[in-house]
Amino acid sequence: MNEKMAKGNWNKLKGKIQEEWGDLTDDDFDKAGGDVKQLIGNISERYGAAKEKVEEKINQFMEDTEGYAKKIPQQLEKIQQNSSKTLQQHPLATLGLTALAGVVFGFLLAKR
Repeated sequence: MNEKMAKGNWNKLKGKIQEEWGDLTDDDFDKAGGDVKQLIGNISERYGAAKEKVEEKINQFMEDTEGYAKKIPQQLEKIQQNSSKTLQQHPLATLGLTALAGVVFGFLLAKR
């Protein structure tokens, strides 16, 4: 585990960590300043948990977060394939829905 995390990764983990250790506040994360070792020490001290157990749990959160991020491109690819398939199988229905969406959007913008 990197001792210092990028700000984006740090923010992604905050929610999971706060679910596990609910008394943590944004100030606790700010005090650690992206330093995972510092955060582990703070959690361990506050909750009386072994540092190794806290580190294990945070490592699991990091692996889960990375796993979800890796799945996003695959899901987008599936959506694109399904959209293309639907367009090919039902071109007139797709055109009609697109036109309807354009009309609704136009009316919404006109009312502003």
